Amino acid sequence: MTIAIDRLDHLVLTVRDMDATCSFYNRVLGMERRTFGDNRTALYFGRQKLNLHDAAKPVDPNVRHAAPGSSAHISHMRFSLAVPRGVIIFPY
Repeated sequence: MTIAIDRLDHLVLTVRDMDATCSFYNRVLGMERRTFGDNRTALYFGRQKLNLHDAAKPVDPNVRHAAPGSSAHISHMRFSLAVPRGVIIFPY
């Protein structure tokens, strides 16, 4: 039995200017801006999304090092998995 990646659930981008970022991704790639949770922002395309973190207000203290435009600007990725029956997945 193997586990297969079904889709990319989301990835996180740290951005300097939320409105400019949303405008760019909407205009160029047709992504839809949505607000979720505690007034957080995401860009959706199909079943995938980009969660946006404001560089000035880190959502997670573990990603304070992420800086816009740096090689670390994607703070994490999450995949949705297709797990065969009987396979046990441990929490991360």
